[in-house]
Parts: sequence; C-alpha cells; structure tokens
Amino acid sequence: MELVKSPVETALQALLKKATREILIASPYINIEGVKSIKNEVQSKGELKISILTNLSVQNITSNVTQPKAILKLCEGFKEAMVSSLHRLHAKIYLIDGQISLITSANLTQGGLKDNYEYGVVIEEEAMVQQIKTDLIAYRRLANQISLELLEEIADENETIQALKNKHLKAVEKQASAKALKRVEQRLNEKLLSNRVRSGQTTNEIFSETILYLLQKHKNLTTRELNRLVQEIHPDICDDTIDRVINGQRFGKLWKHQVRNAQRVLKSIGKIDNVGKGRKTVWFLKN
Repeated sequence: MELVKSPVETALQALLKKATREILIASPYINIEGVKSIKNEVQSKGELKISILTNLSVQNITSNVTQPKAILKLCEGFKEAMVSSLHRLHAKIYLIDGQISLITSANLTQGGLKDNYEYGVVIEEEAMVQQIKTDLIAYRRLANQISLELLEEIADENETIQALKNKHLKAVEKQASAKALKRVEQRLNEKLLSNRVRSGQTTNEIFSETILYLLQKHKNLTTRELNRLVQEIHPDICDDTIDRVINGQRFGKLWKHQVRNAQRVLKSIGKIDNVGKGRKTVWFLKN
C-alpha cells in the first residue's frame, strides 16, 4: 500500500504505463484537461480495453463539469470502450489490469490531477483489489449504459448548451435564450431516458437489479427505505410527477408501482422475501 499526495497526476501516469489489458475508471467529473494529462500514457496501447463510470446527468453536462467530448477523447485508440452513467456517483477509482487500484479524492480533471490538494492510496493486495473491481462492476450494472454514438450526440447537444450559456445577450434577448436552453436540456434528458429503454434492460429488470443490490448491501429494508434508495440511484426513471392512472383514477406514483412489481417477481422466483404488513413490511434476500 502506498500513499499518494498532490499532484495525483504523477502517480496516475505511472500506474497507467503498467496497463496491458484493461483500465477501469470511476470519476463523476471528467474534463478535457484531465484527459490530456493521462492520454499519452495509454494512446499507443491498441490492445487495451477501457471502462469509464461517470455521471452524465443533465446538470453535470450543462454546468460543463462532466464533458462528453473529453470522454470521447479518452476512449480513442482502445480496443474496446465502455461508458456508463450513474447518478450520485462520488467514487474516484483508477483500476489497472485488475491488479492495482488507486483510490483517491481526485476527479479526472485538471483540478483533481494537478491543482487541488488531493489525497489517495495505491492498493496492490490481491483480495482487496478484486473486491474493488467487483464493487465497480456492481455500480456499473446499476448505471445507464452509454454507447459512443449516443455520447457523440450528447457532445453535440452540449456544444449548443455552452454556446447559449456563453452568449452575451441584451436584456430583451435573454428570455428567448433561456427558453432555447431549456429546450436543449429537455432534449438531452429525453435522449438519456430513451437510452434506458433501448439499452436492452426493461424497467422491471433495472429495478430488480437495484433491489437485489440494495438488499445485499443493507440486509433488511422497509418498503419506504427501499423506495427512497431506489429513487436516489435512479432519479431519472423515478419521476414523482407521473402517476399511475386506471379508468381515470390515480393510484400513486407510477415508479413505485413498478418497484412493487419487481419485488413481486423477485419474491415469486425465491430471490427475496418479506415479513410484516403495510409500512412495517421488511424486505430481505432469501437464502
């Protein structure tokens, strides 16, 4: 185990030079300066695979703290590249060949790698590194899988967003610009949501995977606790503004019914069970 102090860039570059098979990166923020600082260490290794777990929320894209173009740049030259987006991701982990891991406070940005006072630790102990890899893969399974084609579309939308934000407008033009920005952000959000549907996973499968993950992590959860945690992981598909309506009657939030259906399916196939009734219902994994 080795401690890493600022600048983190030096330690990360040294680790990346050792990569021969795969690189796994978890970083909620990624910008072009951060990518440029490490790209030279991997650009000539065409047999490498890379997996990037980040947070491509509309808010992060609009504020330009997570830059789609930077992620595309990072993916260049790899034999295989996988990009996933997970809301509430906060971990910053760089995993090399499943053998060495850097856990740090540093995002893949200029601030994280060069400017900020960051800290971290390099771990090479086999069992611990394997656990880190297992946990990252579990996070990735919860995430929205983003194809490079969609990422290019998102990058184009972001260019429009940044141009609108950087425009110096007269007072009379500001209202029209704000409306245009809102339209682009809505279009971007719809693309990310549509990708969930096209990614091959049904809503039931997404919620089922999440329920199993949460019960494995927390052991026992009430229905209310489970719903809260599911919504924290998937705020994009847990929309409180959409009700379930049957014959004109409203029956609560649609996503909560979908979570309940996933619970029923998991219980029917013997993966989870529950005790109690109503608000006192407690869910747990079935041995």
